[in-house]
Amino acid sequence: MKHKVFVMGIPILLLIAFLMGIASLFYGIPFGNLIAKHYIKQYSNVKYSHVEHRMGNVNYNFKNSAYHASILDSNGSLITEIAYSLGTNSLYDSSYNDEISKDFKANINGLLSKEYPSIETTFVYVWEEVDANQDFNRADLKKKHRIDVSMNDKSTTISTDESKKKFTEIVRKIFNSVEGQYNAESSQIMYDNHHDMMEVLIGNEQSKLPDEELQKLIHVIHTYDGTENPVVKAEAITVDSIDEFVDYVHQDLSAKYQVTQTTEEGDAIIQTLEYDGTTIKFTFDNTQDKFAGNSKGVITKEYLKIDKEGGLCYLLDKDGNKSVFPL
Repeated sequence: MKHKVFVMGIPILLLIAFLMGIASLFYGIPFGNLIAKHYIKQYSNVKYSHVEHRMGNVNYNFKNSAYHASILDSNGSLITEIAYSLGTNSLYDSSYNDEISKDFKANINGLLSKEYPSIETTFVYVWEEVDANQDFNRADLKKKHRIDVSMNDKSTTISTDESKKKFTEIVRKIFNSVEGQYNAESSQIMYDNHHDMMEVLIGNEQSKLPDEELQKLIHVIHTYDGTENPVVKAEAITVDSIDEFVDYVHQDLSAKYQVTQTTEEGDAIIQTLEYDGTTIKFTFDNTQDKFAGNSKGVITKEYLKIDKEGGLCYLLDKDGNKSVFPL
């Protein structure tokens, strides 16, 4: 009887664990608020010791998986918002980040206006995360940064190779200008010269690569047709999951996703999705299937949209017909 009760209790325990896991996605883990409150309070007591302040309620934001709290002055006015990430055990101070970003923007704009008068920045920001597990009174706080720079170039470029060479030069100068000041483990730098739009996602160490290697990391988002219309999506990034592919398409970024299935005999059937910025090309290749008979071959079809519903992925053609992927 005891054994029967124990066996019956296992599904209940699994259900409880599952529900707790779902709840943690939206409300954070148990005691997460207390951990966040501890670190946010320690940080704010040092950083804002010069002004009378208090901490508001700690709330979990499932969108960025972080705990947030407002730091208020004696009149209840907002001083800053501080976020704590349990996953990285780090703190983000919004007001302080705005301050250092102003200096960073001034430096970048000064550099570009001097070296490249035809370039204007459209977005410049530096994100700083501070390690939560340290003495905040120390001068050399452990921290890491993310750099974001977007720019437009009004000069004329005749080829994508020329665009890449100039962009590589700009990226290197940006990183050289901030070396020793920011521990940029990651960054996103975007460049648009009305011939090509491109981006690079790198950190300090990668920025020191030789030009040829650095250029390989540049992703050409699209080229233009001589007007403001993007027409050619180039260098599609190969992604590892269908969810990632859907995200890239929704962001209008070139991407490629491939899934390989095997028959009972072990023969490969390859299905590929490629997005070039305009259409999604689906390819079904069963040429390796020895028992495919007359149906052996490569089939291609174009679709306009891709979406996920209820765990299934749907492709929509120009007539609105749905096809499930993978077949």
